[in-house]
Amino acid sequence: MHKNIEAEQRKIDKEVESLQQMKAALNKEIDNINSIIAENLKTLRTERNLNLGQLAKLSDISKVMLSQIEKGDTNPTINTLWKIAKGLKVLYISLLEQKNMILML
Repeated sequence: MHKNIEAEQRKIDKEVESLQQMKAALNKEIDNINSIIAENLKTLRTERNLNLGQLAKLSDISKVMLSQIEKGDTNPTINTLWKIAKGLKVLYISLLEQKNMILML
């Protein structure tokens, strides 16, 4: 009986480790997405000669939130990204596209 408990504990420990690795990978991917959004937002905003205050008015998103997004400090919602895209008069996907992406065939 004691061996069964130890075997179950090892099994649980392996599952926990696997979940922790998956969580770390997901967090890294989220950070990557936030970096892409941050770079694209800043580029699109500056190309249009807009400051954060002007974009805030156009998109109905606060200046503070826009700044946090440009720094990659927050996870913007789809609704927030949609409003920003409308304010910039660009397609929503423009905020999510990775520039200089290498296609792997």
